[in-house]
Amino acid sequence: MHRLGVAAAGAALVALGLVLMPLPGPGTIIVLGGLALLQTEFAWAGRLLARITAHTGVVGRWVRSRTRPGDPEA
Repeated sequence: MHRLGVAAAGAALVALGLVLMPLPGPGTIIVLGGLALLQTEFAWAGRLLARITAHTGVVGRWVRSRTRPGDPEA
């Protein structure tokens, strides 16, 4: 019963986050939160979350490398 509840809540959070992705707001954070909840019961969710967070680190470093210090638009 507990596992089913975690699966339902995690899936709902991931679905809500995916719907909110194109809109301004915390869509990505909600998806990551849903995956974090799912990883407590499912190993595949933990592997997916690790891959996503590894890629977001790469993207973050790329964005920082493209911004100039002191640039008012950055």
